[in-house]
Amino acid sequence: MKKRQMSNKRICTIGLFLLLLLTACQKQQTPDNDTSQAEKEPVIHQLQIPYEEFRKVIGWVSGEDILVHLGNTEEDQLAVYDLHTGEMDVIYSLPAYILSVELSDDADKIALQMIDGTTSKVQVIDLEGTVLQTQEVGASSYVGMDWNPEDDNLLFISYPEFVDYQEKTVLKMWDLATNEVVRLETSSLGTRWYSSNLYLFVDHNEDDTLEEGALYIGDIRTGEELLINSQVSEFYLHEDSFVAMTPSDFNEDELLLSFQYPFMVDKGYMTVPKVTMNERLVFPYLSQGKRNGAIYGVLPKERTTLESEVGEYVLSRLDFENHTARPVMDLPDSAPISVSNNQEYTLYGWQYEYVINLDKQTIQPLLQSGNQSF
Repeated sequence: MKKRQMSNKRICTIGLFLLLLLTACQKQQTPDNDTSQAEKEPVIHQLQIPYEEFRKVIGWVSGEDILVHLGNTEEDQLAVYDLHTGEMDVIYSLPAYILSVELSDDADKIALQMIDGTTSKVQVIDLEGTVLQTQEVGASSYVGMDWNPEDDNLLFISYPEFVDYQEKTVLKMWDLATNEVVRLETSSLGTRWYSSNLYLFVDHNEDDTLEEGALYIGDIRTGEELLINSQVSEFYLHEDSFVAMTPSDFNEDELLLSFQYPFMVDKGYMTVPKVTMNERLVFPYLSQGKRNGAIYGVLPKERTTLESEVGEYVLSRLDFENHTARPVMDLPDSAPISVSNNQEYTLYGWQYEYVINLDKQTIQPLLQSGNQSF
């Protein structure tokens, strides 16, 4: 009996020792697991540049690379910046002012407007900074540019000009393959390519409020323009996704958003509070990272008149099928957004100076100084 009792005590002692050893091992593994998990979560690095040299972020080159416009009194630069590593590669610089910059849909070409003395030119470069083509334009201010989504040798250049004290729209189609420029007849600075040959624009018929408008589709092969919707005030277009915007017929405080995918195939609608400035409509900013991906928008929380109030806004994921907008996070202003092609982040701000993590619903400034209101 005495031997059996001693044996039981020995077994208990060994069991207790093994339990303590296992617990200690688990405690040692926990920090390592936490560290490993933290290493898997990418960190957004801020730009290590003086605030006064930052012009703006142009857009996404990839899911983590952005194109940044920098400048000082001596030169302007374009650089590719890796948000996850903080590495910056200056790809182009010139001793002149860069005004407008537009990335091609595949992000392999860059169109930029430069002011060289009194001359305004548009250059096209690749991501290595090689100049592919240069064209002088007669614009005295910023030009609008839009890449053809199927043929990146075709670029729209638009700007206003004054003839006999009247403002008219200039729309030019630049064929980079031949370096030929053709002027098109249209009435909108917001003309957008839809396909290799077709383009869309809204004609407001001199309606200053933008309440009334008509959507047209044009064909560069024939020069014909066809009315397809007489009640469109503005539109958003990305790949095959099309969102028409027009004041609601049922509620004067609402804006109707109608979704089509592909274009001309209705897939849903929703209404959002209307925003105006001196009785002119102000449209919400929308963005989509990839074809048939989620569409996000900066939406007002309530009817807003900007001449008397700033308003409150929320970044939302739009659900046209169920006529709702799912909130992501509150924002201080109705400013542009640009969703990355992996749909993990969106740029936000008038200079795209913030990065929003869409999954974590967090926002981070890209600059170490300046306005950091979050």
